Amino acid sequence: MANEITLETILNREHIITSKEDFVVYALLKITPSEEVRLSNMPVNLCLVLDRSGSMYDDKQRPLKRMIKAAKHVVDILRPEDMLTIIVFAERAETIVSAESMTDKATRDKVKHRIERIDRLHIGGSTAMTVAIQEAGKEMDFTSDPNKVNRIILFTDGAADRPRDAIKEAEFQAKKGHIFSCFGLGTTFEEEVLKRITKACNGRWDYIERSEDIPKFFEEELKVLQAVGVKNVKVDMKLSTNMHLLRAIKMVPDIIPLKIEEKEERVYEFSLGDVHKGIGEYLLLEILLPPRADGRCRVAKTEVTYDIPQNKIENETITSDLVITYTDDQSLASQINTEVMKWVDEFNVYRMVEKAQQAEARGEKTKATGILSNAIKVTTRLGNKKKTQALNKALNEMSTGEVSSATTKLMKSASKKTSRLSETIDYEV
Repeated sequence: MANEITLETILNREHIITSKEDFVVYALLKITPSEEVRLSNMPVNLCLVLDRSGSMYDDKQRPLKRMIKAAKHVVDILRPEDMLTIIVFAERAETIVSAESMTDKATRDKVKHRIERIDRLHIGGSTAMTVAIQEAGKEMDFTSDPNKVNRIILFTDGAADRPRDAIKEAEFQAKKGHIFSCFGLGTTFEEEVLKRITKACNGRWDYIERSEDIPKFFEEELKVLQAVGVKNVKVDMKLSTNMHLLRAIKMVPDIIPLKIEEKEERVYEFSLGDVHKGIGEYLLLEILLPPRADGRCRVAKTEVTYDIPQNKIENETITSDLVITYTDDQSLASQINTEVMKWVDEFNVYRMVEKAQQAEARGEKTKATGILSNAIKVTTRLGNKKKTQALNKALNEMSTGEVSSATTKLMKSASKKTSRLSETIDYEV
């Protein structure tokens, strides 16, 4: 058996009471890289896609200057083995740096000089995100390397000219294996567009409230990519007879509900992508169990497949069984695994925030504030101070009037981040 990663499968209950009714349980799959993997490094192939539309020239926020500063900072912290492509877009998209490795100071200085001239490009003033995504896909078609962490970082401060086209193009690029991280600045970008762009590829999106924080977000994302230890992680799971999978949720670095499709009867496959060396991966499953007689029962057999290119490991597998015991002993059946339930609570907060926003959109303010109040109780119990602050800010605005666009974006961004990630990547309120 491979020892590059460990696979731990934990149920929120090891025992359930024997009855004539179906029963819902939660399972947590923990994928943890070994110390050997943590000590190794994987090169990064990064494509920056930067918005230089007219709104980036705001004199007060100075987003263009700060974006340029952030891009130059990325050049500074890229390692010699990393590769960088930069695409700038407005009405048109232009590649100003193509597949440059930061091997020496002369190369870094040359790239920085090109970045400094971004404001001199004649590419119009609108936000043609579709064209930018197409250009990024062409570059990544050429530069993507299975032995590297390949990622497109898209930054924008405005609404896409044709959002549906941008989403469709991102979905097309996702089918080719291209992964997006998207960052939106300020109040005019459409977070639902960025969310759908990243959903297709299990990427992540985030909200940058202040332009002075652009360099920080770029640096944090690059450090996450430089800390990837395992690639192409897939989970295959076969449930036992009469058991049903209700939900599957990728829990780190962001909460991402996964689409459930059977490969064959009771067999499911989930692609989790790249796994961080320090954080690992957590997959939360909600499973419906049928009534059974007393005794032990296998709920599911799970198999994780992964690659570790730096160790020349490809399609390695590790397996584990989920086992539960049906019993008449009420004291055994009442025992709960608190670790699993903590992750269930994280997901429940994410769902409550969505429901609160839906209720507010329907004009049901009392219902919305009630749901949000319950979400705050959970985040307080979890000890997640910054998520609690973000939700409290939204609740205060909701109670006294209308929630601002900035607070809505902050609430959505905060609710999808788990406590585990917030130990590594901070976000401001």
